[in-house]
Amino acid sequence: MGHFHRWTKAETNLLIRKYRTVGDTKLANLFNEKFPKKVNIWTFRHIAKKRSYLGLKRTKAEEHRLRCENNKDGRHFRS
Repeated sequence: MGHFHRWTKAETNLLIRKYRTVGDTKLANLFNEKFPKKVNIWTFRHIAKKRSYLGLKRTKAEEHRLRCENNKDGRHFRS
């Protein structure tokens, strides 16, 4: 049976504060540094799923800015 991670208030608050300015992959890296899990690691899918549950959506302008940042960093963002 898999392990289930229950989000803490600190994790949720950080996500709410940062989701508009930081992409999901970078957020996952930040979460791995700040809130390491005992089993598995944080992935962009964990972040995206929680954002969805909380109804945290980025505007088109925010998404565009994150795409441009990802391209500068050498990451390719799916449209």
